[in-house]
Amino acid sequence: MALAACGKLESEEAKEVARGANEVAQATQESISRGVDSAKEQLDRVDTEKIGKTWDGMVEAVEDSTKSDSNAADPLADAAKAIACDAARERCTVTADFADRAREHGTRAASQVRVTRVAGSVTGVRIDSIDVGTMADRVGLRAGDVVTHVNGTALGSAQDVMMLYMSVRAARSFVIDYQRGGEARTLHVDVV
Repeated sequence: MALAACGKLESEEAKEVARGANEVAQATQESISRGVDSAKEQLDRVDTEKIGKTWDGMVEAVEDSTKSDSNAADPLADAAKAIACDAARERCTVTADFADRAREHGTRAASQVRVTRVAGSVTGVRIDSIDVGTMADRVGLRAGDVVTHVNGTALGSAQDVMMLYMSVRAARSFVIDYQRGGEARTLHVDVV
């Protein structure tokens, strides 16, 4: 009888240990899930903050260069001579000399167009305003246009815009997909 009681006691202890192990395993799994969810939220926030800081840095650089260049002769003032387009503004050519100067003075070129990122039914970069007579104006882009892709690269975020800038620095042709008043349009620009 004592032997049976010991066996029963051991069985009860084993069940208690198993129950405790299951509770620890469940608590550990819940803790891991909460930790993963928290890490995902922090990663999303960190990425957004980094992109925002990078975007702000780019804007500040454009503003700073515009201020410092305001007294100098505008290296892109001859856009009217350097850019030719068909009547429909679907195909344009830009002289290689002008394109090289635009790349060299990228912040100046960027300062001539004010944009806002948009997302929704159309995702891209909305043109808020364009300086009259500048490159963007000469090729036919207008305030309100939403540029969605350039050379197949989507413009859904500030990071996309930065990657695009790096990828088109030496491009000799550009295909710009944009929306105007809900209508999809494409502009082809060749450097000649």
